[in-house]
Amino acid sequence: MPSQERQLTYPFVTIDLIDVVFATDRVHSMQVVDADWWPSTTPTFQEYADLLTPPMTLDVDVPYGRTILFQPYDLYYSVATHCRYAVQDRHLQAQLLSTAYMPLNNIGTLHVPADDTQRWLDNMGFSRADYRDSEEKVVHRKVYAAKVSAHMAVSDPVAYSKVLQVFGIINGIADGEQYASWQNDA
Repeated sequence: MPSQERQLTYPFVTIDLIDVVFATDRVHSMQVVDADWWPSTTPTFQEYADLLTPPMTLDVDVPYGRTILFQPYDLYYSVATHCRYAVQDRHLQAQLLSTAYMPLNNIGTLHVPADDTQRWLDNMGFSRADYRDSEEKVVHRKVYAAKVSAHMAVSDPVAYSKVLQVFGIINGIADGEQYASWQNDA
């Protein structure tokens, strides 16, 4: 990292991710679906069962498992504008608050090009946070708080509803000696 301060060109905008919070108020919108597949690139449950000897019968009325496709999260951002002159500050504020990104009525949308969707964007307010730079010149800064509603994939999405194998070990309490162990396919 250089020891001297880098040259800044005003005005500029910074966007910082502050926090990612599980959205408990939107949990009801999770999509839970039946799954008859393994959560990897291995064969389906029926294909796996057909390989066993003797062949396993699959009750089609009971799904192999349930999976949550996505969970709701709120992404909190800090959007800060940095201006050298007050007139730049007011002009940038007017531009931001008159767009769909940081709307004055607090409800907007954010287009996500990666999946071509629109996300809710809430303007949670702003505050002035002017400061002096290293040359003692005033920098007019406004810090806006924004919340983006999102759904993210779950890290372990499968909740199993069928037992495939049972493992067991019986140990003695006093001496820890192993008395029995077993493994049974369900």
